[in-house]
Amino acid sequence: MPGGVPNKVSVRFLLKKYPVTDRISGSGYNTPASRSAQEHWDYAQEIAPDIFRGIAIGVIFLLLGFYRTETKIKNRFSED
Repeated sequence: MPGGVPNKVSVRFLLKKYPVTDRISGSGYNTPASRSAQEHWDYAQEIAPDIFRGIAIGVIFLLLGFYRTETKIKNRFSED
């Protein structure tokens, strides 16, 4: 997972600081629903940074859970 969480955090920062205004470019929070109308597009670009933040936080907790579980398994069943 090279750069996964830092990339999501940086994408969130960039979307917050420089929201995408062009629907045709293919950038931004680009879904069929967001492309259907300008009002939908503007709203999607407004909430996209918060969505990416939530994803990043979820990935961090998931990785911490894997790490803790793996550490406990190794400690309990280590070959001494």
